[in-house]
Amino acid sequence: MQTPYSRSRSGRRGPPDYLVFSILTTIFCCLPFGIIAIVYSVKTRSANKARDMHEAAHCSSQAKFWLLLSAGIGLIFISIRLILAFVATTGGI
Repeated sequence: MQTPYSRSRSGRRGPPDYLVFSILTTIFCCLPFGIIAIVYSVKTRSANKARDMHEAAHCSSQAKFWLLLSAGIGLIFISIRLILAFVATTGGI
């Protein structure tokens, strides 16, 4: 019987941990929320190793939420900075 978190062809078990994406959003987008995403990513990885799929699924969804929030806030701030820089260089609207 196949479960949603059965071993894939790559040999990985359980839900994704999003660790790489969490680190990247921490560096490039929003530090505080990115750190929370990293914490949940590491918890997901630990739960996957312990084969606690319920905890891994919960932590994986939390990691995904926090990294998307971090990326969204980072993109908003980057957009605002670009708009302000454009307005400053063109002398206003």
